[in-house]
Amino acid sequence: MSKVTHDENTVRFVCLGCGQRHAFNVCANHQEPVYRWNENSQSPTIYGTLQLDTDEYQCHLAIRAGVLQFLSYCTHRLAGHSEKMRDE
Repeated sequence: MSKVTHDENTVRFVCLGCGQRHAFNVCANHQEPVYRWNENSQSPTIYGTLQLDTDEYQCHLAIRAGVLQFLSYCTHRLAGHSEKMRDE
């Protein structure tokens, strides 16, 4: 199993903080912004941070070696904490 799913344009994962599926763009021919990632679906790392807003939560995080690192001002229960990603 993988921690993320992906195609040539987009990487997707389930956020353990808000419970939503988030996606980020990895192809310059796709939508902005574009993120670089290590292309490792078992232990993903993205270069930069993702700020994602849902109807219910604000989520700002980094993904490093398969660990979700939530910034302290996220508005969900994992704000300021880190959690290993789970298989999809």
